Amino acid sequence: MSDLENLVKYANNPNVAQNLTDRFPHPYTDGDGEAFLKFVIMENPIQTFAIEAAGEAIGAIGIHPQADIYKKNAELGYWLG
Repeated sequence: MSDLENLVKYANNPNVAQNLTDRFPHPYTDGDGEAFLKFVIMENPIQTFAIEAAGEAIGAIGIHPQADIYKKNAELGYWLG
């Protein structure tokens, strides 16, 4: 949760949102950031990581295994603010 302020600062950018899935909200609020952080904290195994520069979380990267007929595939996604 210590990354919340920076997460919202960099994620609340229309140029970030326009290149991601519809699940990534814009505007990006404190509530969106809290929900995201609570979700990734519960991942087991951990699949989503912060991208950090100069001590600030400036983005995220994650790998998400797929299911059913796509079970041999994974989605890799990232964003940078």
